[in-house]
Amino acid sequence: MFENDHTSPDVEVPAWTRYPAILQGIRVFELADDSASFCGKLLVDFGADVIKVEKPRGDSSRPAPDDFFSSLGSPSYLYHNCNKRSITLDFEQAAGLEILVELVSRADVLLESCPPGTLDKLGLAYEVLRDRNPRLVYASVTAFGQTGRYRHWKSCDLVAGACGGQASVTGLPNREPLKLGGTQALYLGSLHAALGIVMALIQRNATGRGDRLDISLQEAVASGLDHVLVRYFSTGAVAAKCGSRNWNGLSFIVPCSDGWLQIFPFQQWDTLVDWMNAEDMAGPLSDPLYKEAEYRRTHFEIVEQTISRWTRMHTRAELFETAQLMGFPWAPVCTLPEVLASPQLNERDFFVPLKGVRDSMLQPGPPYLFLTSVASAQRSSSPAPGRENMQVYRDELGFSEAELERLASIGVI
Repeated sequence: MFENDHTSPDVEVPAWTRYPAILQGIRVFELADDSASFCGKLLVDFGADVIKVEKPRGDSSRPAPDDFFSSLGSPSYLYHNCNKRSITLDFEQAAGLEILVELVSRADVLLESCPPGTLDKLGLAYEVLRDRNPRLVYASVTAFGQTGRYRHWKSCDLVAGACGGQASVTGLPNREPLKLGGTQALYLGSLHAALGIVMALIQRNATGRGDRLDISLQEAVASGLDHVLVRYFSTGAVAAKCGSRNWNGLSFIVPCSDGWLQIFPFQQWDTLVDWMNAEDMAGPLSDPLYKEAEYRRTHFEIVEQTISRWTRMHTRAELFETAQLMGFPWAPVCTLPEVLASPQLNERDFFVPLKGVRDSMLQPGPPYLFLTSVASAQRSSSPAPGRENMQVYRDELGFSEAELERLASIGVI
């Protein structure tokens, strides 16, 4: 559906990769829950060796709602932790703390999302680890950052979206604020954390020294408010909830006979009115007064109602395909099955299978393609807790099997 394909399927496609090994050789230890695990996933996608440090009983974000996923983790956990490695370690015990310090002394990055001050009290402050490893990049992702009066507040995606201003501009006018779908605040924090880590690694190449990164979810949300803050700082205008309309009224969502369509009606206005007139549906919009942008703005309700009466007479595909041929940037509001069936996404191999799960289980790939980079390893499922214990503790740190058994017996690993 909605293919609108005017290109030849026989065109040779270059050998692009979504998983470049740009960070190959970079080792990351992740002490993060689901508020920052997406950051680790992004680093894995670029080829880093990300080792998730879990408590011996497993990470708190693993639980799943059904039997199939119970041994692997929830679907969200599978997505955020694919291709990572896992060790189990209780670093609140003295023996576990000593092991973690030794591991981090050999690492490039420490990624953590513990409440501010937690790692400091355990002896894992940045200054302590920096003395052992001056090249360490130490990244903390927390609700409000390491400083400020709110730093110890409890939080989640909903709190970050509310305190960052996102919820106040989401929803219908004169109705309660709404949260965005999914956990967008957490994803924004992880995106900024991953970017900050990569920048710190680039800086390290020049200076030979690592750095301390402090990522606030509230600030990540506020920084993504687009026109909201820009307009306020420049004109003092306070943005309001606009529902399905764009803030400037240039686009909105209209009903069709089989769903919804996003339209930009004021681009090529005369052409749109001629199209509607051909079906005797333009009504008051045929009045020359509507040629003036200001008149359309002050009579927006009439514009929206008239266009909606017309679009209800058509399917999304009918309007979308004709609009694209006429150069209108319109688009159907696709359902999830339609997104999964999108020929555009499938031709670009956007959905990738996970090794070690179900043959039919897919996950979205990263939204970027590299042409000249060497690809990193094929995507594999998230690891079982402690899957790499022997590799890390025995092969790298030199622990004997007897010592590992002892550490396991007292709950350290």
